[in-house]
Amino acid sequence: MSFSVHFCVSYRRVLVCLCVSRCTQKALKALGDFYAARGEFGQALTNYTSMRTELTTPKQSLEMCLLVTTASVLSGAMTYVSTHASRVRTMGEADNVQKSQCNAALGLYNLKSGSYRQAAERFLEVSVEMDGKYKEVISGRDVAIYGALCGLATYNRNELKTKVANSLEFKQLLELAPGWRQIVSDFCLGNYAQCFAALEKAKADLALDVYLAPHVEKLYNKIRDRALIQYFKPFVAVKLPAMAAAFQVDVPTLEKQLVQLIASNQISARIDSANKILYARHADQRTETFQQALQASNRYIRDVKSLLLRMSLIKHNFVVRPPEGKKRREDERGQDKD
Repeated sequence: MSFSVHFCVSYRRVLVCLCVSRCTQKALKALGDFYAARGEFGQALTNYTSMRTELTTPKQSLEMCLLVTTASVLSGAMTYVSTHASRVRTMGEADNVQKSQCNAALGLYNLKSGSYRQAAERFLEVSVEMDGKYKEVISGRDVAIYGALCGLATYNRNELKTKVANSLEFKQLLELAPGWRQIVSDFCLGNYAQCFAALEKAKADLALDVYLAPHVEKLYNKIRDRALIQYFKPFVAVKLPAMAAAFQVDVPTLEKQLVQLIASNQISARIDSANKILYARHADQRTETFQQALQASNRYIRDVKSLLLRMSLIKHNFVVRPPEGKKRREDERGQDKD
């Protein structure tokens, strides 16, 4: 045990001396790797970012960006993810796996900031080739779950079908999480009872996830709100007990959720609390047509009055002209030019 401690201390001293004396890119990377192996990702980031002054080739620049991105994600702060991961995405030297790693890191960055739609976009760009090659940060199965969850919370039904359920690339990742493939399918098909039963079953595990835990409630609420809006959209009136059965909730809970959606103008409806019926508020087409006709007639009258006034002014020679002296000078000026 003492030998291991002595070896680590000696190794650290050697690397420090090497960095101070030569300050080479290779030594900075080695020291950064040393701190990363110890879990000191802040120190690792300091050394990785210092490599920028020693870069001489595009390959070294790519390696530095990948190291900084990974260490930044593992540090929890994700300070450098946006700039360095975005840079890798535009590098011609980066292969498909490396770009997928950066897409996954950007997805985690957007997830942390609450930009769920942007997170979904980045997770959906991850290739199945990355699975097992970025295990210190995220697995392919986790990418599938995060992408599906963020997509359910932010995409409309058509986007969910094209970008998630029917995406040839992302479907391969969803094969790693078949339960979530079924959840997405049930949501697209309107099988909300099965969808939310499966979501509720998965909630306990998601609440323990290091990246998802702070966002589970927000994402679940967004998914439920989107489902309620989609469910009610084609109807004029819906009985609340039937709607509650479709969503596996009791009527009072459903009523509270609907009140919030109505208050935020996400659903145009009113609730008959006595009979437990939700009525859609459709615009009165007849009144709207009369209003448009009235506005058109008012515009027509205004334009006709303007034309009549103009004609009357011209008829009575009521025109503003410049003073005689000024007009004469202008005429003389014009003759001189000729």
